Amino acid sequence: MSMIGGERLFEAFFWIAPYCSVQSLDSPRFDATKCLWHYPEDVSRVTKEFRDIPHFCFPDLTRTKIARPQMALDDYFNFTLQDQEGKRVYGVCVRTFDQDLGQRYNVRRRAKQCLCIITRRPYFAFFKALLMQLHGIRYVCSFPSNLPSLTSLSVLLCAMLT
Repeated sequence: MSMIGGERLFEAFFWIAPYCSVQSLDSPRFDATKCLWHYPEDVSRVTKEFRDIPHFCFPDLTRTKIARPQMALDDYFNFTLQDQEGKRVYGVCVRTFDQDLGQRYNVRRRAKQCLCIITRRPYFAFFKALLMQLHGIRYVCSFPSNLPSLTSLSVLLCAMLT
């Protein structure tokens, strides 16, 4: 991972989606979140200290609605946490629609997913731009959630930050 002044540029990257335990096509009620992918491969140090990252990505989980992608705007927000030493740690999030089932122009209703970077650096505009670029690259390259192309995304993350 890229280092600046001896510190990492970011601690971890998460791709999180709302999850509905009871499937209903009309109006699903989301009751949990699911981490679809994360970088680096071992995020146990981050998740052990900050267990509530998915909650911060979807603080309004129970009110999350499905919508058509062309009818809703992206959400961008930050949150601040404190580590055990009292130092600030920031979460920079972009909630947006993901490409649906590998179909480029599918306008089916769906819930937004969240791309989140956990960092100790308050470079909010930079991280927002980085997340939007990653979202765009995923969208154009048709990255389904189960493919080795996620490895390509991790290589891309490393390349962008070195």
